[in-house]
Amino acid sequence: MSSQAARQVQFTTNDTVHEIRHINDMDDEEFHAVFFSVQERRAMRQDCNDLVRTIDQGLHILDGKEVFDTRGLMSHTKSNLRRSRELRDVLYGSILTVQLSDCHGWGNREDSCDYIAQLSRDVTASSKGKALATAMQDAQEVLTTESF
Repeated sequence: MSSQAARQVQFTTNDTVHEIRHINDMDDEEFHAVFFSVQERRAMRQDCNDLVRTIDQGLHILDGKEVFDTRGLMSHTKSNLRRSRELRDVLYGSILTVQLSDCHGWGNREDSCDYIAQLSRDVTASSKGKALATAMQDAQEVLTTESF
C-alpha cells in the first residue's frame, strides 16, 4: 500500500447515526418544519449568486484575507466557469480527434486509450491538487479544534 493511499481523515468519535423518516411518513406540519420552502430556496440561491458576484469583483478580500469562506462558490465565478469550458473543449476536441483517427485507421487503438487516459489525468491534476490541499486544511482544522 502506498503512503498516499494510507492517508485519511476520520471523525469516528464525532459520528452519530440519526434515523430519518421517509417523506411519505410525515404529516404536513412536520414536512414544512423539515424542508425548505420554494421562497427559502430562492433566497438561498440569490444569496449565493450575490456572494459569487462579490468574489468576481474581488470584494471578498480585505487586507489580504478572505472576508468569508469561498468554498463551493469559486467554481461558480465567471473566470472559473470560462476556464472549465475551455478545458472541457480542449479535452473533448482531443478525444474526438483520437477517436476519429482510430475510426479511419490512422492510429493505434491501444495507444489512443493510453493517450486519452493521460490527457484526462493532466486536465484533472489541478483539481486533484486543490482537493488534496482542502482535505489537508480540513484535517488540520479538525486537529486544532479537537485539541481544545
